[in-house]
Amino acid sequence: MLAKYVRNFHPRLIGLTGSLEQVATAAKIYHVRYRKFFPVVLDDDTQSGEKAGKEEENAQYLMDHSASIYLIGPMERA
Repeated sequence: MLAKYVRNFHPRLIGLTGSLEQVATAAKIYHVRYRKFFPVVLDDDTQSGEKAGKEEENAQYLMDHSASIYLIGPMERA
């Protein structure tokens, strides 16, 4: 999904990919903050705004992250 998104800006752009550990390492190096969170659900049974449930594999979630964009060339120059 990220690859499709960044192609809207330029066809040669790629998004950061890797394992969770690799992404966490890159995020630390570039001072990127991110977190996964589960949205609040308001329906007939939960008028008070309870959390959308447990962190289950199939649960819907959102990502909150820094808004900076880093462009790094082929020679790893920022």
